[in-house]
Amino acid sequence: MNYKEQILKIIEDIFLEIPFIILTGCYQNYNIGNGYIPDIVIKYAYKNEEKRIVLEVKSQGEPRFIRDAINQILRYKEAFPNAYYMIAAPFISNTSANLCLNAGIGFLDLVGNVYINDDPLFIKKNVERNPLAEKRELRKLYSPKSERILRVLLDKGKKSWLTEELAEETNVSIGLVAKVKNVLLNEEWLESEYGGFSLIKPFDLLDEWSNNYHIEKSKKLNFYTMSSVREIENRLGDFLNKRNIPYAFTGQSAAARYAPMVRYKTTKLYIDSIEIVNALEVDLEIKQVESGANLHFLIPYDEGVLYGRQQFDGLFVVSQIQTYLDLIHDKARGEEAAVEILEQGIKKKW
Repeated sequence: MNYKEQILKIIEDIFLEIPFIILTGCYQNYNIGNGYIPDIVIKYAYKNEEKRIVLEVKSQGEPRFIRDAINQILRYKEAFPNAYYMIAAPFISNTSANLCLNAGIGFLDLVGNVYINDDPLFIKKNVERNPLAEKRELRKLYSPKSERILRVLLDKGKKSWLTEELAEETNVSIGLVAKVKNVLLNEEWLESEYGGFSLIKPFDLLDEWSNNYHIEKSKKLNFYTMSSVREIENRLGDFLNKRNIPYAFTGQSAAARYAPMVRYKTTKLYIDSIEIVNALEVDLEIKQVESGANLHFLIPYDEGVLYGRQQFDGLFVVSQIQTYLDLIHDKARGEEAAVEILEQGIKKKW
């Protein structure tokens, strides 16, 4: 059964459940006039009246493709106004659904989302998540090197980029930048313009990324120290700075620099390698523990984690974007600190 046949089967099942109408025909590639041939035309009878629903079928349901389908439907309406119009796609997200509703157009997808408002029909079903594939296209954004691109776009605010320039800044291939750019354009989070492209919906992107980001990707080593957080942070910074070893504090340690009202009792930092942690264990007289840790070392899963790090009083901390990602799902008051950084820091760049 091909994709259009799946859509037709869904339509037939919907109409068979409605006792007061009769489905009289489903047609593929039906000429509605003026040379317009939409993907599917449905005819049904209500009392003595014949009604029609015209569907434009898309193979992808991202906002960019849905907007194209809406524009096509508006052209159909000029030639054939006496019909109800819908869009079908594998999955209709909330963003795509709102585009349809604002245009007065119905929709349906393969996972159960349906909206039909064609008097006397009113059918509305909503599936919050896509059980077929959790936004397969968006998953392309979450490889380590793809995430480097997201960090830079979010960190640099309204800057306009060229593909080659962004590839150089992130130390990834031009081809990968092009792929990520295409995904972001399809979601309408990125705008392509003369002379470059720029991020236009940073908080939609940040929200989507944070829901798919897992700090556990970085290996964590847990230690205990008798020193206070400020004392151990200063001793760590002194050791690492003298040896030019890349590092950055994160979690509440970073949040306290961006939002000084944050209070905390544990220290967390990204550091280059386990060998360096071993050297620190000896030099700073800290002890590795299985429970009760108050000092956490993270071995970064990718160098991009340290992109945009900032220095406060001689100590490096991760960027505001990375701090937000590391804290937003932290149950120990992390979400509160993350929101503070978002409101007081990140949003000011936009």
